[in-house]
Amino acid sequence: REDGGIDFSELDETVDDILAMGAKPFFSLSYMPKAFTANQSDIDPPLDWSLWQNLVKKTIEYYSGRNDRNIPDVYYEVWNEPDLPQFGGWNLKGSKNYNLLYQYSSNGAKEANNTNNFYLGGPAVGSFYPAWVDNFISYVRENNLRLDFYSWHRYHTNPDKFREDAI
Repeated sequence: REDGGIDFSELDETVDDILAMGAKPFFSLSYMPKAFTANQSDIDPPLDWSLWQNLVKKTIEYYSGRNDRNIPDVYYEVWNEPDLPQFGGWNLKGSKNYNLLYQYSSNGAKEANNTNNFYLGGPAVGSFYPAWVDNFISYVRENNLRLDFYSWHRYHTNPDKFREDAI
């Protein structure tokens, strides 16, 4: 909104449909508001990380907050397929650092007040990458960040590939 507030009305319509079906929403904290970035791109890092941190905080307070939507046990996943170029091409270092994105997201979640139980995690990479797991988990531990789940997915027709990922 022009006044700097956050308008959840469009997202509320989808959330209402999900709740009407008896399910709970699963939020992907993805796509940067274009106003936050230098190139007006929704897959670039923000110019000011505190804007992203506040957006995460406000989103969690709104949907999981006892004074707003009041939905318990919601999952918030930080980005979807951040490793893929079309979704940002985030890495674990450099100028598009997923670890930094996760850190500010975790900080926003930590600042959320008066909420029901909720879960925070990610990175929802497009396959099981041991280097992402090791680097990301180490970063989370070193920085004492909240991580309730680690997520990835795979597109493959061979079910053995999924089993291999889980072993």
